[in-house]
Amino acid sequence: MKWKYWLYGKSWNEERRPSAEVFARPQDPDYKGEPLWVTILCVGSLGGDEAGPLSEWHSRLVDWLGGNPYRINMSQEIGLSDLYVRGSDFTRDEFLGWVMVWLRDGGLPVTELVEAPLAEVLGTEHCEDPLKVLIDRYSEGGTMRSLR
Repeated sequence: MKWKYWLYGKSWNEERRPSAEVFARPQDPDYKGEPLWVTILCVGSLGGDEAGPLSEWHSRLVDWLGGNPYRINMSQEIGLSDLYVRGSDFTRDEFLGWVMVWLRDGGLPVTELVEAPLAEVLGTEHCEDPLKVLIDRYSEGGTMRSLR
């Protein structure tokens, strides 16, 4: 099954980044559910900040990840990201590959990811301001985490 996706936040201008978020929904006209919101974070070196405020959390992440190349965070036990992957950063294509891993490991059929405008991914093609719909639909206490 093909899935439509929209990258959250700024456009992907840099070659690599350590984390990214995406909204995705099946490319199925009969699908009436909400899009999925997936956050993926690389667990790599702290870049010399091993004694800084992130070091304790980073150590917990490394221990939690163990020897695995990735681990899905279904219960939000270790943070807000849905998938943690070993490495310091990824390209856009690598990130999309991790999105497919997350979908497949969640038992969802996926053959391809197709970039689409936000309105299509949200299912609000006839709305004037899909970003406003996104904020209204998913904002909770000042954050946009209610989709989890």
